[in-house]
Amino acid sequence: DDKTKSTVDIAEKASELKLQLSYLLDNLLSLKTQLDNHEPPHLLPDPISEQLQHLDIINSQYNSLQTSVDELFQEIPSFNLEDGSELQLLTHNVSSTNDDVKNIISQWQSRLQRARESALKFDRDYKTFSQWVSDVLRKLSSDDGIRATVEGVERQISDTTSLQDEISNHQQSLQKLMDLARGMMGGASPEDCILIGDRLAQIQANYEIIQRQLLGRMQALKEGLKKAKEFSTQHETVLDKLEQQHSDLHM
Repeated sequence: DDKTKSTVDIAEKASELKLQLSYLLDNLLSLKTQLDNHEPPHLLPDPISEQLQHLDIINSQYNSLQTSVDELFQEIPSFNLEDGSELQLLTHNVSSTNDDVKNIISQWQSRLQRARESALKFDRDYKTFSQWVSDVLRKLSSDDGIRATVEGVERQISDTTSLQDEISNHQQSLQKLMDLARGMMGGASPEDCILIGDRLAQIQANYEIIQRQLLGRMQALKEGLKKAKEFSTQHETVLDKLEQQHSDLHM
């Protein structure tokens, strides 16, 4: 009787263990499906932060399941698992799926953290470059005309040349910004790619506006310098004649 009772107890415990393992397996597979269907990293910091928060929730659910897995697996050695038995297969599937979920969560955390670092850098560099573009456009639009004297125009040419050098130096910054964005866009959603593409197109268009305005400005200054020199020469000629006339009167 005792032997029969012991066999029944073991069978009941095994049956209960199967139910618990099946429940854990279903939940682990559910988490795995969520992770497999996780949308790719966004390209801006705030949406990526939301993705990381969602991943933290999944990770919290996984940690809870992991605790249950550990507790159940402590009981399993007391059973003599036969090869191919339902309990053995369940145990193997739970263990394997548990490892899969753990690895996928770790990979996603690393991937999202890297994406967030790139997104923060792009966002920061984009805002800095955009501010610089706005400042230059404001400088060019607030110009108060071309000076009338040779010295004044030459000073304006010097200032414009410095601005040209500054713009040339920013060409490298623009290229780095565009290279960073292209690297981020690999595997991103079409919506995000359009968003970043629009930003790059706008900043490139403004940069080209600056270059065109600056070229026109320099041409106008060169023409202004030519006129100022002509005026200066004529002015000096008139002064020479007046001085000569004054000198003739007193002879």
